Amino acid sequence: MSELEKYIPLVRFMGQIFGSDFEIVLHDIRFPEASVIAVENGHITGRTIGGKLTASERQIIREKKYLESDFLSGFGSQTENGHSLVHSAYFIKENQELIGLLCVSHNTDALLEAWRAVRALTSAFSLPGKTISEYSEEAGGSMLDISSSRILNTLNSFNVVPQRMSAAEKMDIVRRLDQQGIFSTKGAISLAARYLNVSEPTLYRYLSKVRKENK
Repeated sequence: MSELEKYIPLVRFMGQIFGSDFEIVLHDIRFPEASVIAVENGHITGRTIGGKLTASERQIIREKKYLESDFLSGFGSQTENGHSLVHSAYFIKENQELIGLLCVSHNTDALLEAWRAVRALTSAFSLPGKTISEYSEEAGGSMLDISSSRILNTLNSFNVVPQRMSAAEKMDIVRRLDQQGIFSTKGAISLAARYLNVSEPTLYRYLSKVRKENK
């Protein structure tokens, strides 16, 4: 029995509990041209058992990301038919050697539609959204609550959801948040990273670049 076969029931379990918008794929990376040994909800990308590693998966392996972390999460892509996906990959290691990948791809189309619906309602009923004026109320909230409110207001000033933003657009948001002093609040980095759908190290990198520009 292959050491990876014990993960196959986990693939089925995850596929059942996460639902049809989540594709779960188990790879044996020792066979890159036929790496897929288990898949659930393969309709999302069309993957089947015996399929090969994608270009991004090969890049992750080539760059040896598994030496730095046990997993990667929150990197996005679009399928050929326009579906927006958010990916995560868990590194399966044996004696610090990478032998497999357990990958989860979330089809976020339903979330994007919900986002658009909320934006439409916000606009239709003149709710606070696109801008925060000098008279906006933030009384009664903690500093992190206030930071959250300002992050959301800044995001709402863009006509695109975070999953579809370019790196330049995300850096622009970080620039605006830094100008508002958001990142002086404890926990704001983590909060902004979640809203922007990036990792904390990525957000720190954006912030570092923005502050270097301002020197």
